Amino acid sequence: MRKYPPPDVPKSTVSRCMALVWAAFGLTFLAVYTANLAAFMITRVQFYDLSGIHDPLITHPDMHQPPFRYGTVDGGNTHETMKRNWKTMHEYVKKNKFFHDNISAGVEAVRNEGLDAFIYDAVVLDYWAGKDANCELMMVGKWASMTGYGIGFPKNSPYTAMVNQHMLQYQQKGDLERLANFWLTGACSPDSHGQTHSAPLGIENFLSAFFLLAGGIIFSVIVLGCEFFFIRHLRKPLQKLDPNGWCGIISMALGKSLTLPEAVDRVQEWRHRAQSLANSPQSPLSGDSTIKSAKSTAPVQKPESTVKKRFLEIETNL
Repeated sequence: MRKYPPPDVPKSTVSRCMALVWAAFGLTFLAVYTANLAAFMITRVQFYDLSGIHDPLITHPDMHQPPFRYGTVDGGNTHETMKRNWKTMHEYVKKNKFFHDNISAGVEAVRNEGLDAFIYDAVVLDYWAGKDANCELMMVGKWASMTGYGIGFPKNSPYTAMVNQHMLQYQQKGDLERLANFWLTGACSPDSHGQTHSAPLGIENFLSAFFLLAGGIIFSVIVLGCEFFFIRHLRKPLQKLDPNGWCGIISMALGKSLTLPEAVDRVQEWRHRAQSLANSPQSPLSGDSTIKSAKSTAPVQKPESTVKKRFLEIETNL
C-alpha cells in the first residue's frame, strides 16, 4: 500500500468561491457541449429560400454579404423581360457579367457555386433540376411573368378550332398534366433537393458557460474585497467591542466544524492550562521537574511552548 500526500484543499473564502466557480463552469461547459454536439452533428438542408422575383436578395443583392449572385441566359425571353420590367436587376447582372450563353452553362455555374441562383423559364428549370445526377439543384420561389405556351397556325387555318377543342379536352381530363409529369419530372423529388452539411460549433454556443465563469470571477473579487476590508478596518474594532471573545468562539466553531459548547470548552481548557503554567516557578530545574510531573500525572498535558503558542493563536483569533 502506498500512502499519497493529502490533496491541497482551498482554505480561504475566496479560494473556495473560485473552486466552486471553476467546478460549475466545467460542468456547464460539458453539458452545453454535449447538448449542442448532437444537434450540430445532424446534417441539414441548406439553400436560399427565395420567395420570388421580388425577394430582397434579388432586388438588393449588394446588401447581402457576400453579394447575392444570380444570372440568366443572354438574349433569351427572360433577359428581355428583365430588361423591360426589372431594370435594376438587368443592370446588376450586366455590370457583373452574370449572363450565360445557354441553359446548361447557367445550371453548371450554379452547380459549381459560380452563381447562387439562375433565373429562367420554370418548366425548363424544373426539368433540369429533376434530372440532376446528385439532386443538388432546387426550384425555389413563386413563378413570375407567366405567359404559357401556344401553337401557331396560319390565319384562317381549318385546324385552329379542332386543335383548340382537343387542347381543352386534354386539359379537362388531366392529360396535359400527366404528360408534363412524365416527360418533365426527373428522378429527384422536391424534398430531396438541396445540399446537406453539418454546421460547426461556434463560440456563441458556449456563451452561457463563459457568462457563468465571468460572473463567478466578479463575485470572487467582490468577496476578496470584503474580506480585505474586514481584516484591515473592522477586525480590531470588533475585538474591542467584544472583550469576552464570543465572536471569535463562534467564528472558530463555524470554521472548524465544531459545535458552540465544544468550542467554548476547548477555549476554557486552553486558558486554564496557560494560567497554570504562568503561575508555576520559572527556574530551569523546577521547570523540568514540573513538566515531568505534569506528564506523569496528566498525560494529556503538552509542553509549555506548545501551549503558549496555541494560546497566542487563540488570543489572536479572538
